[in-house]
Amino acid sequence: MAHKVLIVEDNKYLAAQYKMVLEKHGYDIKIVFDSDELFEEYEIFQPEVIVVNMMLTYSTLNGIQITRALVYDYKTKAKILAISAEASPLELKEIRKLGVFTFIEKGETFNLNYLIVNIENAIKYSQNEDENKNLLHHNKNLKKQILSKHPFLGISKKIRTLKEDIINATIKDQSLIIYGAPGTGKHICVNYYYNNSPRFGMPFIQVNCRQLSNEIDYQLRHSHLDKSEIISRKLTELIEENDSGIIHFDELANLSNGIQLILVKYIEQAKSSSNIPIFLFTTSNTMGRLRAKKSLNSKLKEILKNNYLLIPSLSNRGNDLAILFKYFMETMSDQYFLDCEMNIEEIKDMLKTYNWPGNVVELKNFCKNIALKYKIINNKVIKSAFRKLTSSKDCNECTLDLYEMDNFKEAVVTFERNFLTQKLKQHNWKMSEVSRTIKIERSTLYKKINQLNIEREENIE
Repeated sequence: MAHKVLIVEDNKYLAAQYKMVLEKHGYDIKIVFDSDELFEEYEIFQPEVIVVNMMLTYSTLNGIQITRALVYDYKTKAKILAISAEASPLELKEIRKLGVFTFIEKGETFNLNYLIVNIENAIKYSQNEDENKNLLHHNKNLKKQILSKHPFLGISKKIRTLKEDIINATIKDQSLIIYGAPGTGKHICVNYYYNNSPRFGMPFIQVNCRQLSNEIDYQLRHSHLDKSEIISRKLTELIEENDSGIIHFDELANLSNGIQLILVKYIEQAKSSSNIPIFLFTTSNTMGRLRAKKSLNSKLKEILKNNYLLIPSLSNRGNDLAILFKYFMETMSDQYFLDCEMNIEEIKDMLKTYNWPGNVVELKNFCKNIALKYKIINNKVIKSAFRKLTSSKDCNECTLDLYEMDNFKEAVVTFERNFLTQKLKQHNWKMSEVSRTIKIERSTLYKKINQLNIEREENIE
């Protein structure tokens, strides 16, 4: 379809020249000679570009008055090209204030080719604006989809502070280390960073750190290159593929010292170049545990020393537990076409009596088991399922999540962590009592607590 151009010109000879030449270039042209017929034609024709002669001799309104009406009264989206043989500084100031696309002086250098070039530029500019609007609309929809899949729910003080810290990091365009116990929702925090970052819409990938290290070790065994060169090549390839984006390195403890050292160089370069991706590191280890295992490079530790964010465990998030339970239960009821008749106010205190050692993931699995087992979700069935979960007599129900795991070592570690956490809480962290009850030496108990990353935390609403 031909692009539409409306020309306001009272010189009929010149107007005919405009029309003839522009039509040869494929434009759909409409000529008006004065303001009396302009506005009616404008609404019918709906042009993309309007060329206005500022010095209209036989018109009720001059070019500036016409432009003012188009901009303020008709709120035109068409690009306006102002043409004048004589324009005073005050008139030029007014033309610029009205936001015309360009001003063309009708002097010795003026020719129709110059006019055509400016019309083409105006149309391309409009097309780019439309594309940008479509991209912005697409980004908004994409954000909504991601947020609906990965909502960051919670109103507790710790979660509010965590969200604020993430937002501040996005504003400063900073890399982060995000740590917390298994199941606390580290991937939710990573998605929250991406959704609020000015880099949203740029590449966003997750790298399995163990797999990355294994790939580098494999290449080392089958290549004549030294390790630093292999690492450098692999990371350069990864970063170039994700130019200006965000890379999530999942489980920092599995990144070798050599990989971390080269990533430090990229973090330093990112301070002066937005082309370098932002790095988000996540780990289920505490920072102290990472240092003790020598799994955190000293230079990476130093360059990110103020950028460590801790995700609190579910038992330390107060009323967030009820909010998350209600969300999971209602979402799964919709997913499995179930009737949900629960009263969260009646059961929220009951839910807090359990420690939820598997955190948000365990809570979600608990809700899923209810949704798969019952056709109607109400407080009665929730209480029944909860009693089975917390009953020490029914070990089969207590270890449902363990049976669903494919990795034997992971299941053993999860059981040990859950078991010790429960016993420590039962005895109020009195080590001698716990040691005597579960029949292990205190030194072994301390060693297990450190190995399993078990920390004592105070409840905060």
